[in-house]
Amino acid sequence: MALRSEEKLTCSVCHDIFKDPVLLTCNHNFCNTCVQTWWRQKQTRECPVCMVLSKRNNPPRNLALKNLCEAFLLERDQGASVGSEGLCSLHSEKFKLFCLDHQQPVCVVCRDSRMHINHRFRPIDEAAQEHRVRLQKSLKPLILDPNTAHPQLILSEDLTSVRRGQRQKLPENLERFDTHHIVLGSEGFDSGTHSWDVEVGHSQIWSAGVVVESAERKGVIGSVAKLWRIYFYDSKFTAHPPPDPPTSTSVKKLHRIRVNLDWDNGMLSFSDPDTNTHIHTFTHTFTEKLFPLFSSRDTFPLKILAVGH
Repeated sequence: MALRSEEKLTCSVCHDIFKDPVLLTCNHNFCNTCVQTWWRQKQTRECPVCMVLSKRNNPPRNLALKNLCEAFLLERDQGASVGSEGLCSLHSEKFKLFCLDHQQPVCVVCRDSRMHINHRFRPIDEAAQEHRVRLQKSLKPLILDPNTAHPQLILSEDLTSVRRGQRQKLPENLERFDTHHIVLGSEGFDSGTHSWDVEVGHSQIWSAGVVVESAERKGVIGSVAKLWRIYFYDSKFTAHPPPDPPTSTSVKKLHRIRVNLDWDNGMLSFSDPDTNTHIHTFTHTFTEKLFPLFSSRDTFPLKILAVGH
């Protein structure tokens, strides 16, 4: 799993963990220095992977990816120190315990010393695993896929918020929605449980939910059995649960909405996390990969925050 994560965080030019990553028009990421050097050598702004020309001299920073890389390096360094088979410099014994009070590895002699009287300890392997879980929960970032965004949707530089704007001239790639004002999350799910929050702010017309990977991107999505979402307009939520007709629910103004996907048990629920109020739940036997879906018809942005897996 660690190797798989490292591969996703590796620049294909320098083959190292991304440093100051930037996102090209084609949705490939590279170290900023690597791509600028590549462009100077080629004398064209083409992607080093797919050769698609970039429209920008200075592509936007991928701040979400930058944070992931920094967290990965921190975890790798700390994991190496916590889980290492090194010897205690004081007693020449192997580190087998982790002191929760001092947050450091210790040997069995250290445990009984005056320095660690009444301290709490964990087996070092268990402590390392707990650390990895905490770090993973603190990340769980969810970024938007610019290749799917309708031309009238404006994404933030870090790809975590979306709002309506003036229509842009964008590549007419197969992934892009051209009729529905939709943008998808960059990662799809075909198992497990996943949660994310949408900070709606002052936005008055928006929707959130999931859509199957095979859904039509050009024209009307088609079969309602490919889309599960709630639509907010005029202070009301309208749920679109396929194949039943839409149902409406009146709610007070909220600041955030939480989406909980339980793929294995076929449940998609929406709630207000600030008041712990349930809004709507879909039940369906999912058979395809589902992607988080966001839609905005307002100039006020929607901010997407991952809660966890």
